[in-house]
Amino acid sequence: MTDFAHLHLKSGYPIQLQVPDSRGNKQRFFCKYIGCTANQYIVTSKLVTGGQIEDVSAGVTATARLMIGRGICVFPVKILMVQNDPFPVMYLSYPKQVEFKEIRNADRVEVNLPVFVRSVAKQHNATEGRLTDISYSGAKLELKQPVAVIGDEVYISSDFHIETLPHHINVKAKVRTRINPPDKSKSSPLTILGVEFLEQEPERKVVLYAYVSYQLAQSNLPNLR
Repeated sequence: MTDFAHLHLKSGYPIQLQVPDSRGNKQRFFCKYIGCTANQYIVTSKLVTGGQIEDVSAGVTATARLMIGRGICVFPVKILMVQNDPFPVMYLSYPKQVEFKEIRNADRVEVNLPVFVRSVAKQHNATEGRLTDISYSGAKLELKQPVAVIGDEVYISSDFHIETLPHHINVKAKVRTRINPPDKSKSSPLTILGVEFLEQEPERKVVLYAYVSYQLAQSNLPNLR
């Protein structure tokens, strides 16, 4: 546990709010931190999802989540007031304590990201596929064609969005394992590989880490409310 003040958030920092719907299912929205008055309230922008501003009523309770370095902070909040004039902002209750969970390299999250994979040594060996889970250190790939074996190095490229911002990733990885499909049906992927990321180029690592961090923040990691 830590104090909210110790996070030293800057204006514009993204916060995810998980708001329960009428059935108790968690809806995920984003807002931006504006400022706070210690031990009284937090001020944020209004909630946004898919680029659209969402209306929410005062009195609603939610769970706030945000990425700090290599960890996730979680704390309960209550929407105290929603203001439209002169600027659209929300006032949230100030948390007594913030729960922090450090994300290890091994913490994985399931994804479904289309990728293009090609061999480093034999660049004509290339195929499409999907990245099905990912961590800071590696990923699992489901490929249409067997372009690499254990020990081979590959390039993994894809286009994706974080919120509304487009990104392109092209990272180097090494095949560490080959996994047998769960069944032998025709719908099973031809090749399932476990890879370790080798990328050392700073800009590419930043994009990779941003994607993993975003997906981890979206997921329900264990031991977090």
